[in-house]
Amino acid sequence: AQGSLPVRPRCLPPHGARDGMRAILWSAGISVATAASQCWAGEFSFVRCCLAQGVNADCWGGGFTFETCCLAHPVLTDGELATLRRPDHWRCGCPRPDDAPAAGFDWCAARQAAMLNWDLRDTYRSFLAVTVEDMAACPAGVLQLMVADSFWRSSAGMGLETLASFAWTQEVMTRMVASGNLAGWVESGWNPFFMLSQLRGMLGGNQGDACEVPASPSFLAQAGDMTLGGPSVPAPSAVA
Repeated sequence: AQGSLPVRPRCLPPHGARDGMRAILWSAGISVATAASQCWAGEFSFVRCCLAQGVNADCWGGGFTFETCCLAHPVLTDGELATLRRPDHWRCGCPRPDDAPAAGFDWCAARQAAMLNWDLRDTYRSFLAVTVEDMAACPAGVLQLMVADSFWRSSAGMGLETLASFAWTQEVMTRMVASGNLAGWVESGWNPFFMLSQLRGMLGGNQGDACEVPASPSFLAQAGDMTLGGPSVPAPSAVA
């Protein structure tokens, strides 16, 4: 019966959303190109060419420029798109015992650092040399470090719209959110959520109220018990 269903939160859209990232954080309504970027191959990866600006001058020429390859969509490769279509792509990083040994960038070490909230700077320095194949092996891990790059640079005063890492984050997050299957991401240990929240705050403006959820007496009682060492509040009660 309808009366037995949990009450869904009434979420309000942001006011004056002015760019892709804020809209991504509120909905999956952003449309991105379905084609892959033709800028990248082998060692000429998005990370190596776009994040280390001025270091890899050999990336550019023959019609390939920083502006067209790093800031304009699409930015993802065929390999990354193929990986993102796999329902288990979230588990990239530390392989299961029956998996073949991973080659290239050590995504397992990166995943462990993310899960344990370790300082990512050493991991990031190694990340700057990843190949196209390394990136396609673990888009969830790339996202973790792209968000970190956007957070660090924007905290230093750089505009988000000027950051290649932000352009990559926009495109891959749109695809992830649109997939409607984010439980695997939350469970995976790749946890850029705090940094994403900080980026959202940096965008400024009046974003409105996220959700209006009337608290029921049973929820408040269960929450009170939980703070005193009782069991966690069941999910149906949390949204009822």
